[in-house]
Amino acid sequence: MAGNTVSRIRATISILAAVLACAGCSESTAGSPTAAVSSTESSDSTTSGTTPTKSSPATSSSPLKSIKPCELLPASAMSSLGVTGEPKEGTSKSVPSCQWRVNKASVTDSYTIGVGIYERRGLKDIVADGEITKQQVGSRQAAQYLGEGGGHCAVALEVTESSRVDVLVTGGDAAKLCAPALEAAKLVESELP
Repeated sequence: MAGNTVSRIRATISILAAVLACAGCSESTAGSPTAAVSSTESSDSTTSGTTPTKSSPATSSSPLKSIKPCELLPASAMSSLGVTGEPKEGTSKSVPSCQWRVNKASVTDSYTIGVGIYERRGLKDIVADGEITKQQVGSRQAAQYLGEGGGHCAVALEVTESSRVDVLVTGGDAAKLCAPALEAAKLVESELP
């Protein structure tokens, strides 16, 4: 009789475990399903406490969405800037970019002109070594700064409060590179929407 009681207790425990397991399967959570946010984000992305949607109006209506960086420096300007060779399209810090090489008499005087499109970062989001100098380039607000690590001088052109195009010149002495960066920025500014 004792063996029979133990068998009944085990059977009851098994049934209760099965019922509880099934009850866990039938629970539902209110709300709509959403995709998980990736832990790897580009350096041009912004983060917030809200759940992302498939397309946000700010991104889809960006005036820079259809612009290609290699088209921002007009072909007519190549000789005046001293550009040699073809442009090289790519990405720099996860943003669309294009580069042109300017070869001078010596390697130390040569430099590269680059254009980067920041669809979701405005002038207020610039990260620089040292001072950021506000200025006007054409009809736009702009900012000149030395880049992180000091290897380049850049002129950032405001497109909207939350988007910009950076024209940067990379070479030996960053302080000497600000004049050609401003010259190229004036040409790029006229091509922006």
